[in-house]
Amino acid sequence: MATLIKIKRASSGSAELAPSSLAAGELAVSYGDDSLHSNAGDRLFVGDVDGSNVLVIGGKYFADLADHAPGTLTASSALIADASSKLDNIKVDNLD
Repeated sequence: MATLIKIKRASSGSAELAPSSLAAGELAVSYGDDSLHSNAGDRLFVGDVDGSNVLVIGGKYFADLADHAPGTLTASSALIADASSKLDNIKVDNLD
């Protein structure tokens, strides 16, 4: 039988969603509503090489930023250029 590996995890009911410390290479995941937790929900974390810092390395939050067609400007999402390295629109100080 395969061994089950559990990653440290926290949900919206936890006091803190982001871990305050992780050992080198140790993983943690947070999920749920992060509105009260300094924007730390739906992320994957790892302890850095000497265990002195917690690094954000991915998660659903970041995947959701790429939820649109390449080349299309979408509010509150990442800029993703199309195959011609173009974007349909960029707004700066309310100028199109």
